[in-house]
Amino acid sequence: MKALAVALAFLLAQTTYAQSDQAPVKKANVIFLNTSLPDEELYKKVGAYLLSAGYSLDRSDATLRSITTAKRKCPGANCQYVIYASTNEGKIRLSGGFLVPGIDSDLGAIENRGQKTSPFMVSFNALNKVALDLQSDTGGQLQYGIQ
Repeated sequence: MKALAVALAFLLAQTTYAQSDQAPVKKANVIFLNTSLPDEELYKKVGAYLLSAGYSLDRSDATLRSITTAKRKCPGANCQYVIYASTNEGKIRLSGGFLVPGIDSDLGAIENRGQKTSPFMVSFNALNKVALDLQSDTGGQLQYGIQ
């Protein structure tokens, strides 16, 4: 019985927890947008939206349908963030990383946590704005997850 409990705990630790209501779960670090649109069209919509919103693209791969933005200053906080976007099976996956210049040398994962002006929360709110804007553009359903 103890082995079963340990195995179950291990499996649950490996799974993504997702919530599909409008309020992001605490510590959410990935946002999914489920649509009925083809992947190629979603990939183009994501790229066009990011460019129109003033993001610079660092990398883009049409075969893998993935986009990484260049570092961008966090609004109202001393940090920079990047957004990772990909499309697959009618779903947009958004995540990202942030760093505090002069303190961090590597990007940390964007998560829904911290106080209103913390780099975590400011970068998550910027990522969530992208998701909400893309939701309006695609008519998709948002899901917030922890991976």
